[in-house]
Amino acid sequence: MSFNCEVCNSNSSGIHFGASVCRACSAFFRRSVSRNQEYSCRRNGDCKMGTEQGIMCKKCRFVKCETIGMKKDSVQKHRDIYGKRLPIFQPISLPTPFLNQIGGMYKKLELDRIEVYQSYEPPRYVNYKQNIEILLREFYLISDWIYNSFIGYAALPTDQKDVLIRHFYFQFLNLESGFRSSQRRRNDVWFLPSGDFIDCVNLESFFHDPDEIQPISSEEAVRSIVQSFI
Repeated sequence: MSFNCEVCNSNSSGIHFGASVCRACSAFFRRSVSRNQEYSCRRNGDCKMGTEQGIMCKKCRFVKCETIGMKKDSVQKHRDIYGKRLPIFQPISLPTPFLNQIGGMYKKLELDRIEVYQSYEPPRYVNYKQNIEILLREFYLISDWIYNSFIGYAALPTDQKDVLIRHFYFQFLNLESGFRSSQRRRNDVWFLPSGDFIDCVNLESFFHDPDEIQPISSEEAVRSIVQSFI
């Protein structure tokens, strides 16, 4: 027997924070509480849940979450599921001096990341603009790391170094993100080097920009991205 989400009326994924809701509304409530977000409604609190208008209004969505009995104090008990910003590197015994050297270089990168990102907020869901900011910062981190770690790279012509870093960068980040998800046994979020994450269940939130008018809606952006993977 299936049940509907008590907030948005889509299919419920079970009891989350004291109410029967879907994954998207559960993530929205946890994110709102953990960040201590305050929302406003353009329609004076008159949005109807179960419609696109209602779901896009964060104020009315959060009020509905509280109305059906979702508990704020339950969120604090579950925040550790995402972990803290700690290095993912753990020293292990590698079979050759070269692999040991690679492991040491990677540990150095992780320590640099902690120093760079320690002033950030606690780990959070990010949208596409915040993601771009993190990836740009990460590009410079990785470029410096490669330059200082791999003998011979610095001596290469500039155009060859550009080709190497461009081909290496995203593949390296994708492998890292997959490894982080595997470590935490998660398949609903995509972990970033900063410790933040992308909500893979509710991609509309990733493409939503609360500060600017978007050329296309969040839903249209999701459909465009999904089509490229079919």
